[in-house]
Amino acid sequence: MDDAEQLLRQRRRWIALAAGVIAFLALGHVVPAMIQARKMARRRTCIANLKQIDQATLSWQVDHKTPPTAIPVPMDLFPPNQFPACPDQGHYTLGNALKPPTCNLSSHAIIINPDFLKDPRRYSPQQ
Repeated sequence: MDDAEQLLRQRRRWIALAAGVIAFLALGHVVPAMIQARKMARRRTCIANLKQIDQATLSWQVDHKTPPTAIPVPMDLFPPNQFPACPDQGHYTLGNALKPPTCNLSSHAIIINPDFLKDPRRYSPQQ
């Protein structure tokens, strides 16, 4: 094997090594972004579940003519084994017409529009 051929092989190895390093560095940026995106998706799912529970609670109170402070049990709102679950393993606490349901994870919360009795939009526009 002559020197030119050996030099060519060495250059190819360096190019392959450089490509590997670039790919590794790119993954260093992509993986955290993917983790953050999944976390945000789970948070949005939890908030959607809380809104669904809140709407079911309001419907239950209208259908059963209960006072606004009455709190239903999960079986009043959903069929057996169909109560929504937090995708981050949080636990839901049911509310009433005046207080929305909550998740024990602090970043998972619905924000009730303070003027919802005058304004038909129950939830704040930020969500």
